[in-house]
Amino acid sequence: MSAAIDAKSAKARATIAIRLLKRTKPRPRGRGLGRNFDDCFEMGDGVAVYSIVIERATSDQELLAAIDRHGLRAWAVAVEEHRAHHVWIYGDDHRWQSCPDGGWPDLESALDFAEDEVGVPWIVVDHAGAPVAFGDHLGRFWPEKERR
Repeated sequence: MSAAIDAKSAKARATIAIRLLKRTKPRPRGRGLGRNFDDCFEMGDGVAVYSIVIERATSDQELLAAIDRHGLRAWAVAVEEHRAHHVWIYGDDHRWQSCPDGGWPDLESALDFAEDEVGVPWIVVDHAGAPVAFGDHLGRFWPEKERR
């Protein structure tokens, strides 16, 4: 019986999955990481385990390298999207729209785009959805600080 089956929470199973990702050598294409890894996601809370692994990979370069080494391309894309900043613009149709769909890789890029949108209100949110900057239709923005 694998440790993942005995684990009591999604967090514990995510820790096991991360350890396996980091310590297991890549196997031939299509062979996966093995039964112990699969067990981490098959205990009824696989989505929560996956979300925890992706969250940790945003700040753990060794884990991100392991994800790439094992050829988990979709996971690597999910990590990048999780890190992204999104710019929401109040459009002509009186609805908030995210521009672009994939987000911006860093806050500086998102702010550069948003500040060019003078004439419409905008909000920049981080990967967790928390607002980090705002702008109004007159070109004023918060936080008020000199950039460049």
